[in-house]
This record gives sequence, structure tokens and C-alpha cells, in this order.
Amino acid sequence: MPTYIYKCSECDHLFEAIHSYKERLTDCIKCGKEKTLKKQFNTPIQVIKKNQTGKNKPGEIVKQEIERNKQEIRQFDEERKRKNNKQ
Repeated sequence: MPTYIYKCSECDHLFEAIHSYKERLTDCIKCGKEKTLKKQFNTPIQVIKKNQTGKNKPGEIVKQEIERNKQEIRQFDEERKRKNNKQ
């Protein structure tokens, strides 16, 4: 299973978690606030060839992960721009 890095937007707590790529953590383990965790960028995922039909093809899984990461980058950039505009 892959290792992910999460950061809380409230208390800035940074930690690693090991879980399936389908799973997502949302609540901070330090401050206990809900829906404050953001996945940070980490090393690429490793895909093991098992079933190569439809959405389970390794290439499709990687494409989905890349698109999700691109979306997270856009959201991060938008949040950063909003914070800079407030200052």
C-alpha cells in the first residue's frame, strides 16, 4: 500500500499515512477538526499488474491519479492566491 503525506489546514500538523489509493483521510489526528486534511505531494504510486480490463488497467489507474493530483495542484494554487490577496 502507498504512503501518503497529509497536512492539517488548521494546526499545520504533518504526518504520513499508509492506506489504499481509494481511501482518503479528512479529519486531523492532532487537533481533531473535521475535513481539514489535505494530501501533500509525495512519490509516485506503484501499480502492480493484476487485472487489465477496463478501469483496472495500470495505465488507467495512473491517469486517474495524475488527473486527481492536477486538480489538487489547481486547488492549492487557488487557495494560495486567495491567501496572498488577503494580505
